[in-house]
Amino acid sequence: GAPTPEWASVNQGVLICIECAGCHRSLGAHLSKVKSVTLDSWKPEEVERFTAKGGNKKVNNDLLRSGGPPPPARGAPRVLIDEYIRMKYGGEKAANDKRSTSPQKSGKTPGLREVEDRMGTTC
Repeated sequence: GAPTPEWASVNQGVLICIECAGCHRSLGAHLSKVKSVTLDSWKPEEVERFTAKGGNKKVNNDLLRSGGPPPPARGAPRVLIDEYIRMKYGGEKAANDKRSTSPQKSGKTPGLREVEDRMGTTC
């Protein structure tokens, strides 16, 4: 849980730190489409889908309730965090699946930082 994450998984609806962004990217954009909160352009429909997920706490609670793995303890080694992310969003098969999509850029959507503030910042 980085205090001020600068990255987001657009389709999962979560804010993530730079370290978790690397693991999310390795899953492929079909599972976790990673964008910078400040550097990348966001389409209005991406912001809408992102916010509709309810933020990190809701997404993580929903995944846990549906049988997802429990999160590692704070300060856990990077390898355990990466394993947790892979299992949480589709298991080992998903982590090794190299399908991806090419994001298209458009103008930046104002207010994304405000969205981040409302949705929480725990990876």
